[in-house]
Amino acid sequence: MKGFIDEAFRIARLRAEALARLGLKGCRVEPRRFKAALEAGWRAWGLAVIAEFKRCSPSRGFIAYRTLDEFIEEASPYSDAFSVLVEPSWFCGSPELLALLSKMHGIPVLAKDFVAAEEQLEVYACMGASAALIIDWPGIDVEGLALKALELGLDPLIEVSSAEAAVKWGEAIPEAVIGVNARNLALLKVDYDSMLLEVRRAREALGPRAVIVAESGVDSPLKALRARDSGASAILVGTSVMLDPGLLKAIRSLLITGG
Repeated sequence: MKGFIDEAFRIARLRAEALARLGLKGCRVEPRRFKAALEAGWRAWGLAVIAEFKRCSPSRGFIAYRTLDEFIEEASPYSDAFSVLVEPSWFCGSPELLALLSKMHGIPVLAKDFVAAEEQLEVYACMGASAALIIDWPGIDVEGLALKALELGLDPLIEVSSAEAAVKWGEAIPEAVIGVNARNLALLKVDYDSMLLEVRRAREALGPRAVIVAESGVDSPLKALRARDSGASAILVGTSVMLDPGLLKAIRSLLITGG
């Protein structure tokens, strides 16, 4: 399955060339909104929540249909930030969804894509994003893209699969949010327990101030608590919230009662 990710990045480079033709450049957004929102939720609830608008995925195909209005109404009372899929081929996403979501609600929005070129970041800043996902993958200039994101006012969320990589990027770019993914991108399989181990190791190495996101596999309030207890600052909930928006309220309720 490594071929899928490599192909996704190949297509992303072609998309970047197409996006560049739109001439959307020079936008600057209010800096640090996404990271600040996660820090505020972390302080308030013990765990911040990122709710993700995701209609499709390569592992599940079509997930669920919800309008943006429905998603915002159901998710915003229990979320500290939003994430939206921008990638069109496998995730049914588009920059237009990013622009609409950022315009329709004031919660900071993460643009989630296979970012391979600065042109993508330029467009996402102009579309109203507050943050951009940058995946640590061979051939991707993680440092250069993260620094470009910061230049535009976007918070980079650097996605890794190991504590070692989390520490590497957390120390190299301390302004970044660090995301640890339970999903093995080469195999597209989720190993939640392994992710929690990596989150715990990353927290021990990076200290109490780093913002660390457990990025996938949260499908119950108890799993959210396990992420919190392993040292995560925030969780990203995607497929499960599209299938059952009530999950976010249940997670918040459990956090309020102290778990």
